[in-house]
Amino acid sequence: MATWDFQKAPDKVCPQCETVYEVQYHQVPMKDVDSFNCFTCGLELDSWKSTRYPIFKLKTKGKWPKDEPAV
Repeated sequence: MATWDFQKAPDKVCPQCETVYEVQYHQVPMKDVDSFNCFTCGLELDSWKSTRYPIFKLKTKGKWPKDEPAV
């Protein structure tokens, strides 16, 4: 992967609320330190300290809070 390139990755599904994100990796010449939290429930889905980092694009919003099961 060359500097400034983009590379498509498999979709990422939040394990907590099932929100689906399209993921694309971006390569830059300097390290980026950051993380990404789910837009719907706030769960941290990824963190990085690298010259290659993910870009998340919302595809399908999950449900949060989850319905409580009837007792």
